[in-house]
Amino acid sequence: MKRMHLNHSSMNVTIIGNFDVTEDSMDPQFQHTGYWYDYFAGDSIMVDNISDVILLQAGEYRIYTDVKLETPEIGLGIFDNPNKQISISTIYPNPSDDQFNISFNLSAGSFVEVNIYNLNGQKVKSVYAGKLAGGNNTIVWDGLNNAGTKVNKGMFLAELIIDGQKEVKKLIVK
Repeated sequence: MKRMHLNHSSMNVTIIGNFDVTEDSMDPQFQHTGYWYDYFAGDSIMVDNISDVILLQAGEYRIYTDVKLETPEIGLGIFDNPNKQISISTIYPNPSDDQFNISFNLSAGSFVEVNIYNLNGQKVKSVYAGKLAGGNNTIVWDGLNNAGTKVNKGMFLAELIIDGQKEVKKLIVK
């Protein structure tokens, strides 16, 4: 579990992340009480106690700001789709220097796309596009970009698209 605070006169930011392989709770230690906004989900929470714990799934992280910002097109989290009960179960090992296994469960056979983006929203790699059977599936990203060269260390987003609908995005640390 990691936590980072960014402070400025115009806005405060609290970043929390679970870099383990199991879910866990952490104390975000918000800088103050009041409304905080989940940057990627666009949701808000009222913080009455700066030490209330937040549950994070394995590999999940959140960025909270005390100023409402426009929600980016590429975000993290599960987007509701009642016809498909899926999510990225885990990305492992994470962090890694080389290879990442992106595991997820499909409720039924579907056309699946797996893409990797940098935090600027630029597509780094189209990892997979094709039909997969329902059940547990794992797609491997080799840490290379579309040109076949190794990407620099940093943070990336794994995007899972099911039958043309963007479903899940999770953080990868290289």
